Amino acid sequence: MENKRGLITQEQARELADKYLLYTGKIALRDNISVSRSVREWQILAKTTPIISGMETVITSFPIDMETGEVGAGIDRTVPTVSITSVLKEINERKDIDEQKREQVRTKVGELEDASKKAVDKNKMNNLKKWFENNAPYLKSIIDLINTILSKF
Repeated sequence: MENKRGLITQEQARELADKYLLYTGKIALRDNISVSRSVREWQILAKTTPIISGMETVITSFPIDMETGEVGAGIDRTVPTVSITSVLKEINERKDIDEQKREQVRTKVGELEDASKKAVDKNKMNNLKKWFENNAPYLKSIIDLINTILSKF
């Protein structure tokens, strides 16, 4: 995107978001900061990166004005800590599902992991939630995570 009329580019918005998060005491990897365009502002969605064991993961959403670079009010939501490794281990240890179903569940967990790293697509999250509720209701931590993400937006 060109920087016409002094507008802040998407990459500049990501840099501002990174600095703002550091200023507020939050740490997010640049891969965990998504920037999407709305009418007059960049909408930032950042997932913090726990650097110390036991720290909570927080999803923060805030706008950045395209003309001035001013950061708007942010909304924070603590995300239930879900270890994908432990979820995959739980899937592997279950005796009541066959290998085909196990692979299907692993694939959906991977889709959720990928989707949670990007700007939230409500339709995708709703579809994943329905799938887990119908096909893997025993993965309550995953369903709770999706509910938290959906309630944020």
